[in-house]
Amino acid sequence: GYRAAYFSEVDTNSLDIELEEGEMFAACSSCLAVLAIRPNMLSVDDRCPHCNNKLVSKHTASKYMEEE
Repeated sequence: GYRAAYFSEVDTNSLDIELEEGEMFAACSSCLAVLAIRPNMLSVDDRCPHCNNKLVSKHTASKYMEEE
């Protein structure tokens, strides 16, 4: 279901997947697992529950901190 929703193959409203407020679908850049994340709460310490690789690079985290 997550994969179909991420690739817009189905309408997410028709699935039994309920995102909480502030969540969105995202894919791990290493294994492409589709995850429900809260972008504003991600840190360089967060890891993918499937492959255990980092979800946010230090470069991306530092760039985000500059924009705040």
